[in-house]
Amino acid sequence: MNSVLITGGDLPLYRLVKDYLDADYICVADSGLDWVLENKIEFDYLVGDMDSLSNIDLLNNIDNDKIYKLPTDKDDTDTLFGLKHLKEIGSNNITLIGGGGGRLDHLLGIFSLFTTDIAPDIWITAKEIVYCTKGKFPLDKFLGSSISVYPVNEVNCVITSYGLKWELNSVDWKYKSIGISNQVVISSGWIDSGTNKILIIIPIEGRRFE
Repeated sequence: MNSVLITGGDLPLYRLVKDYLDADYICVADSGLDWVLENKIEFDYLVGDMDSLSNIDLLNNIDNDKIYKLPTDKDDTDTLFGLKHLKEIGSNNITLIGGGGGRLDHLLGIFSLFTTDIAPDIWITAKEIVYCTKGKFPLDKFLGSSISVYPVNEVNCVITSYGLKWELNSVDWKYKSIGISNQVVISSGWIDSGTNKILIIIPIEGRRFE
């Protein structure tokens, strides 16, 4: 099941992500509701303590069966709770929209999720698309784009590539930041991380939307 979680923070322009919203299930976390209502997006479920909504009265026009209100004092963030909910209902492909910018602790909290079994497959903020992937990742949709590669939890991983300005075949990933600001120069290129989980980060304007 393809699912989407829309959370708060810096969110992308609707036109850049509308194709991702053609999903089997859409969950909204807290202030992600403001963006959802602004763009007239239908959704299935709303979770959160609702402390970040622009106006709590927005809940008055939503069916109570679609709302799961969390306590303010809780262990999980609203985003984490939303991801757990999507996994519990059987989602096997999750796109997270939002969560960029804003508070650094929230940003790092989302980043830390990529080491877990509830990591989203794609994370889209106002400025970038982050793909969480293993194995061979094609670059045909990113010709000319800046691209950054970041191993999630394997310092000594091996990553091979074809079609980048600076190929990754001999990179020592001890210092992970070495994968920042590369460039896709061949449309038939690819990045292959084998069994290692990596993040591929591309500016949102570098993605071809067809």
